[in-house]
Amino acid sequence: MTDFSLWKRLKEGDKVALETIYKMYINDLLRYGYKFSEDIQLVEDCIQDLFIELWKNRTGLGETDAIKRYLLVALRRKIIRQETKKAN
Repeated sequence: MTDFSLWKRLKEGDKVALETIYKMYINDLLRYGYKFSEDIQLVEDCIQDLFIELWKNRTGLGETDAIKRYLLVALRRKIIRQETKKAN
């Protein structure tokens, strides 16, 4: 299955598509997240929040044929935002 078709299924409300995306990319997301924060709990929480937001906002998501890149960028932004909040 292509990223485009998987993403389309997610946008249409297919929970299996969300689960598939999670299983495909969770290890990459964890490794990538740890590059931006040593706080394991923060990284895991950000990933969880990312997938909750994906599901809640699925109808408004843009098209992508590169799910991994989309998720990595979103995760990086989320972690940096949280780290900035902690520092203030």
